[in-house]
Amino acid sequence: MSEGQKVGKTRVVNLRAERYEVYVGRPTVWGNPFGIHTSPRGCRNSTLARYQVASRQEAIERYREWILAQPALVARARKELRGKVLGCWCKPQPCHGDVLAEIADSEDVDEVAEGAE
Repeated sequence: MSEGQKVGKTRVVNLRAERYEVYVGRPTVWGNPFGIHTSPRGCRNSTLARYQVASRQEAIERYREWILAQPALVARARKELRGKVLGCWCKPQPCHGDVLAEIADSEDVDEVAEGAE
């Protein structure tokens, strides 16, 4: 890509419903290590998540904190994910992929941290 060429907005899609360029689910480097403790039916959720939390919102908030504490991973997300279509199982529900898209499209990490407020 040439200098000054505009990159499109990073999007997150359901990988079963739309084409995507980068899979951001587990067990990739982009996967959320925070999983929801129980499924909607009340069953234990058997995922590759390292940590279990109470809700989808908490999983996303914890992911935001976790990734923003890793400057090298943030820089990698900006470089590798900007302008891409990210595929995850969660969409169209709120998803950690939304955080990755914010990071990829942001010029300032503080903007992404403020997105949690």
